[in-house]
Amino acid sequence: FTLHMVLCAAVAALAIVIALKISSVNKTRRFLLIWVAVFMLPVNGVFPSTSTMMADRYFLLPSVGLFLLLTTVQNVRKYTVHIAAAILMMCILSWGRACVWSDSFSLWSDAAHRFPSCYHTHTGLGYAYRNAGSLEKALKRFREAEHLVPRSKKAQLAVATTLKIMGDFDESMDRFK
Repeated sequence: FTLHMVLCAAVAALAIVIALKISSVNKTRRFLLIWVAVFMLPVNGVFPSTSTMMADRYFLLPSVGLFLLLTTVQNVRKYTVHIAAAILMMCILSWGRACVWSDSFSLWSDAAHRFPSCYHTHTGLGYAYRNAGSLEKALKRFREAEHLVPRSKKAQLAVATTLKIMGDFDESMDRFK
């Protein structure tokens, strides 16, 4: 287990504790908590998924549920410690991810490290290398992506374009055919 997974699990556990305390009487709150839990599954970080690993758009629906849930709480002071702990953990997780998102190279390097068998991470890191001028490293990543998804036109085009930039016109032209 990684620290990120443990923190995500802790946030989920804290959310469940809050849910049990808040929703014991109110059916609306129970529905909203289920709403948040269901829509957070693809991106909660406890269960890594290669298809949604960088899909921040999946936080929109759970955020709506959290906002609506907070509007139903009458005695917020009673839950201040729980809410503050959840906010603190989310801030720590956000800060950690913000460091990774600082530039495309750190983003794609982290993604390729976490998901080595994902085609998208290798193409993304390949583009980051190519933009930085590291053509050999870019070519290696594009070829890895091509190996993972052999019929990928995007990976084939990236390999051919990188070869062309490197001056290997013959192999590049063979790939364009």
